Amino acid sequence: MMIYSSGNANRSELLFLALGLCVASLLGLLIPVTPLLPLVLIIIGPVLLLLGALWPLAGLFVTAALAFEIIPAGLVMSLGSFRPHELMIVYLALIVILRTILRREPVFAPLAQFRWPMLFLVVCVSSSVVYVRYFAPNEFLLADLRNFVSWLLLPVLVLAVRTSADHRFYFRGMIVLGLAMSFIVIIQSVFDIRILTEARVESLDKGGNSDVTRSIAGGATYIMIFGLYYFMNLLARRKGSPLLLVIGSFIFAAGLAVTFGRGVWVATAAGLLLATFVNRGIRGVVITGILGAVVVAGMLGLGALVKPRLVEAIVDRATGVGEELNRGGSFAWRALENRAARIAIERRPLTGVGLGGEYKKTISAVDSFKNETWYIHNAYMAYAVKMGVFAALFPIWMILTFAVAARQILQNSSANNRPLQAALIGAFIVPVITSYTQPEWFDGRSVVAFCLVIAGLLISSQARFQEMEDVRR
Repeated sequence: MMIYSSGNANRSELLFLALGLCVASLLGLLIPVTPLLPLVLIIIGPVLLLLGALWPLAGLFVTAALAFEIIPAGLVMSLGSFRPHELMIVYLALIVILRTILRREPVFAPLAQFRWPMLFLVVCVSSSVVYVRYFAPNEFLLADLRNFVSWLLLPVLVLAVRTSADHRFYFRGMIVLGLAMSFIVIIQSVFDIRILTEARVESLDKGGNSDVTRSIAGGATYIMIFGLYYFMNLLARRKGSPLLLVIGSFIFAAGLAVTFGRGVWVATAAGLLLATFVNRGIRGVVITGILGAVVVAGMLGLGALVKPRLVEAIVDRATGVGEELNRGGSFAWRALENRAARIAIERRPLTGVGLGGEYKKTISAVDSFKNETWYIHNAYMAYAVKMGVFAALFPIWMILTFAVAARQILQNSSANNRPLQAALIGAFIVPVITSYTQPEWFDGRSVVAFCLVIAGLLISSQARFQEMEDVRR
C-alpha cells in the first residue's frame, strides 16, 4: 500500500499536522528573543487539548512530535517534573479509552498478544514502586518511573485507528515526523545551530572533530529509519514516483548520517537487510543493496559539495572503530557500567536496586555525567538491575511477541502491504539491536518510537478494519 499517494481522504488532517509542526518549530526558535511569546504559550496549551479531544489520532502525533522535540517542549506548559508529552499521553489515553468504552467496543482485544507482556510490565513496575516506597527509598524514583508513561501510547494508538482513512493518516504522519526530524538534524549539523532544546547537540568529539556538530535524534531516529526502509522497499518494487522516493531516501540517510551513531549505522544496515528480505526475498536484498550503495554514495558526494568537513567527519567516524576500541572511550565506559550492574544484580537478584536506585559509584571525576550513578546504557541490563531478573523478561517477551505477530500478519496480508510491513519489521529490529548500548527499552522518548512501530504493525492488516466493522454492526 502506497500510503503517501493513495486517495484524497485525510489530506487536510495531514496538512494540518505538517503546518502545525512547521509553525511550532518556528515558534521554538523565537522563544529566547520574543517577549510576547508567553501569551502565545497560554494559547498553545488549550489548542492542543482541544485538538486531542476532537481528533485523538492527530493529537497523538502532535504528542509524538513533542516527545521527539520536533515541536519544542517550551511551547507547552509542564506540570512539576513531568514533561509536556507525558501529560499529553495520559490525557489522550483517558479520552481514547473513554470513547472506546462508550462505543461498547473492546479495549484490550486490539492489542492481541501484546496485552500479556504489557500486563507483566505493569506488575513489575508496581512491585518495584512498592519496594522503593517501603524498603529502599531514593530520590530518583520519579525520574525512572516517568519513562514507562510512554508505554500507554501502544494501546491508545491501536484504539485510535478505526478506519482506512485513519490508517493512511497514521503512516503518512510517521513519514512527516521522520522527514521533519531529518531536516532538523541536518540543519543543525550543516549550519552549527541548535534547534532541539533538550536533546544532545554537541561537538562530535574532543579531538580532531571538535569543530563538527553532532545531533542526537533520540527515539525519532527509528522513525527516520522506518521512512528510509519504506521508501527503499517501494523503489525495489517499482512503486510510486522514483524521483520523490530517491529524494526522500537521501533526506533520511543524511539525517541518520549526522547523528554520528556508529551503533545505529550498523543496526540500520542489519535492519535494512531484514526489511528488504521480507519485502522481496533474496532478490530484494540484492536490489536494495545496490540502491543503498547509490544513496550513500550520492549523499556523501552531495555533502562534499555543501560541507566537505562534515563528510570527512562521517568517514572518520565510520572507520574509527578500531581506534575507539584501543583507547577505550564509550565502549570501555559501557563495559564498566555492565560490570557494576552485574554486581548489583548478584546482590539483589529478585528486586534489583529499585526504580531510581543507584547501582554504582562515579567512575571518574573527569568524564562523569549527570545521573551517572543510576543511569545505564544497556536497556536489557537496566530492567534486571532496577526491577530484578524477572523484569528482564519484558523486552524479550515483547520481541518474541512481535515476531509471532509479524509472521501471522504477513501470512494474512496482500503483497500490496508488504513494503510497509517489511519496513516496520526492519525498523523494530534496529532499536532491539542498539538497546545493548543505548537504553531504548528504558527511555521514554525511544518507547514512543517502539509504540509507533508496534502499533503500526498491528494496524497494517486490512483484516483488522473488517473486524472493527463487524463489531460496530
